[in-house]
Amino acid sequence: MKTYEIHHRLGIATTPKKLFAALTDAKLLQSWWSEGAEGESVVGGVIQFRFGDFKQPLTVTALDPAKLLRWRGGAEGIPQWAGTEIEFRIEPDKENSQILLDEVGVPLAKPQGAAGNRERQPLSARDCLRSRLAAEQARRHAMSEFVYLYRESSQPSPQELQARMQKWLVWFKDLEQKGHLAVYGHPLNRTDGGVVRKGTVTDGPYAETKDIVIGFSVIEAKDFEQAVNLAAGCPLVESGGLVEVRPVLKM
Repeated sequence: MKTYEIHHRLGIATTPKKLFAALTDAKLLQSWWSEGAEGESVVGGVIQFRFGDFKQPLTVTALDPAKLLRWRGGAEGIPQWAGTEIEFRIEPDKENSQILLDEVGVPLAKPQGAAGNRERQPLSARDCLRSRLAAEQARRHAMSEFVYLYRESSQPSPQELQARMQKWLVWFKDLEQKGHLAVYGHPLNRTDGGVVRKGTVTDGPYAETKDIVIGFSVIEAKDFEQAVNLAAGCPLVESGGLVEVRPVLKM
């Protein structure tokens, strides 16, 4: 059986940590390569992939968080994939990542089986990544960005802040999994700061207003209405605060 090698470099607009998670978390693998992916990413562990009627186990042979992942095809799956090695090396690139992909022993022929048609043939990791990136770029092109400014007038107690934290984490995770969270943002100091005007600087963050901005995030949504609906689920709204939704102008 003839095989070939793939050596490819791709730029991906995410952090090395998130990219590594997309390669090692079975649920995230389901979103870009195989809907039936399952298993645990530990050295010696096996990730089971399903491509239509075909199944292919890949054994994890090397793992370095946010830097390296290597798989090897097992003999129990598609015969042509036995011994195939797939290695992902991740390099930081400012706020994004570069992924160096090496595939050795990739089969040229389609796998034999009951289905046996080209549409159901497992794609290489490179082809899946390129397809996924193209789809993501198309999705992002159709989306708009919105800034959420989190406003609150009262100072919650440490106990209240602790109780809120879990709700915030759940909300952020939901936004991220649905592809809406572009930038987590940061909380802002509630007391220190200043307002600069021509010739004067006023102490405190917007002392003239009843509420202050306590943090921000950047969200992706198809339109303003969707951005507002997403903001309604923010835990701050539940506790009496405000989320100001502002569209980001594209320059």
